[in-house]
Amino acid sequence: MNCPVVERFDLSELTFPEADVLTTPEEKSARRTDLHRATQLGNLSRTKVRVEFWDALGCKVLHTTVWASTAHVVVFKEGMTLPVHRVARITFPDNHHSSVV
Repeated sequence: MNCPVVERFDLSELTFPEADVLTTPEEKSARRTDLHRATQLGNLSRTKVRVEFWDALGCKVLHTTVWASTAHVVVFKEGMTLPVHRVARITFPDNHHSSVV
């Protein structure tokens, strides 16, 4: 899918529906694993990842470093956040592992 790239500063202007973009327990588990790995890479080596997510208008992509993730939000630099339930996929640089969602 060809999703437009946005900057993390744009997140505050977006609307996020309550529904989860993933449907199966396996997909949600893989997302949690990938968010954990992205957080580790962000904190240990400042590695940027590709975050594919959905707002109310459709798919978007963010290329950034993940600083933290909780059960409910992904936290980026300068306190910008994204609801976990709207994250569809995390893609890592070629030299890092990624789960397929």
